[in-house]
Amino acid sequence: MPELGINLISQSEISSNYYTIFTKDNIYIKNYQGITITKGNKINSLYHLNIIPNIKEKILTIIDNIKNTLENKENSLNKSLK
Repeated sequence: MPELGINLISQSEISSNYYTIFTKDNIYIKNYQGITITKGNKINSLYHLNIIPNIKEKILTIIDNIKNTLENKENSLNKSLK
């Protein structure tokens, strides 16, 4: 909302790949692997998020994909050797 001079996030518009956890003083946006994407603090009844892309999540996603690919190849190889 440009007229406010800040960015707002609509809870209902967050991708279904993520979920939010609200506590008394904080908000966390996580993916379904449990990796925290961002954390915010409650200030004057509003949650303020530090929106900085989490490169760690991207790296872990790539690592998971490689690991799954290797496991699938290993399983296929083991089946073919039986």
